[in-house]
Amino acid sequence: MEKMHPNMFGHKTRTRVGVAGCQSSGKTSVINALIEYPLLPVCQLRTTCVPVELRYGEKIHIEVKTASGEKIDVPCYDIDSPLFWLLADYFVNCKECIGLENVRYFVSSIFCEGKKTILSDLCLNPSDPKHIAVLILTVLCAYVHQNNPNCNDPEVLLMQERQKHILYRLGLDGKGKNYFVSVCWDSLFLKNNLSLIDLPGFGADVDEANGFLSHSQTALLAAKNLDKLVYVLVPQILIEGEELLAEFKNIKGGQFDVIPVINKIDDISAGVSSETVLNSAKTFFKRHAVDCDEIHCISALFSEQVFIENGLIEIWHTNFASKRLQTDFDGDIKGLQEDLPGIQRLLQKRYEQSGIKKFRGALISFMNCRVIRRS
Repeated sequence: MEKMHPNMFGHKTRTRVGVAGCQSSGKTSVINALIEYPLLPVCQLRTTCVPVELRYGEKIHIEVKTASGEKIDVPCYDIDSPLFWLLADYFVNCKECIGLENVRYFVSSIFCEGKKTILSDLCLNPSDPKHIAVLILTVLCAYVHQNNPNCNDPEVLLMQERQKHILYRLGLDGKGKNYFVSVCWDSLFLKNNLSLIDLPGFGADVDEANGFLSHSQTALLAAKNLDKLVYVLVPQILIEGEELLAEFKNIKGGQFDVIPVINKIDDISAGVSSETVLNSAKTFFKRHAVDCDEIHCISALFSEQVFIENGLIEIWHTNFASKRLQTDFDGDIKGLQEDLPGIQRLLQKRYEQSGIKKFRGALISFMNCRVIRRS
């Protein structure tokens, strides 16, 4: 079995912060909220299948490091038109095949839940390296059942063939399966001498097969190269993840700074108080000797407002607007448009309640006040 390269992270002057947790805890959404761009692929089910490092760079750049240590540059500038539209077609089909949620932010009209999205619906610029990066990272990082030897779904099998063809076009065909992705991205947050590493979710029903490591194996191998860990719980599965957190701590001989987080704090079940959730999380972290004087309670999904403020998306592309269209306006697009001021106010309120701004500041302070342990 091909393993991942032991020194997958190069840049030793940065604090390397892994973002870990169980499958579907919203780890990738948290990272997208911190960098203020819907860059990495997000689905309701298992999504991230390889470790992805985000570090600061004025020029956007993607590099793949193979299990053998070979580094391969993946172009984000001046790609030819056929390759761009091949990537775009894969992107939009991922929405239909695996429920890729990022698609909503890159369509030209009001995004409607349940409506099939086609290639002509996309609003992507072939000369925009950020758009190209979104497409390439979907191919490199989104799980399309590569580990499933018994997959017989024709739609999924077609996606796997499409992925292989694109990897060939990108010069990655035959370069190994258990690779690591590093991205230079011009986020101000990343200028704070740190890099964020998105780790595959623990507990995903993705076993070692077809030459691929399991998602849990991949996350733990990547953890050997980390300095600190953001560990994400969600209210619905607070009792899961014991084994993963214990193994993460053991990797560093117990000397591993862990930043405790509860995501999706807006999604607490009826009849359960936020205090109950918080106390359960404190118990979870204390069992693993994690300092939980402050557990950061956030809702990454509520951070969509910052995408709008930065001029990245239209208000109509937000998850909030599309849900309002269905629940409050019964699909009446005109009624939704007439309620624009109300939607703007509610989106701003949601962002203020999301806890992301406070969490971003707390992360920066945490990096500046802790000594980095290196072997």
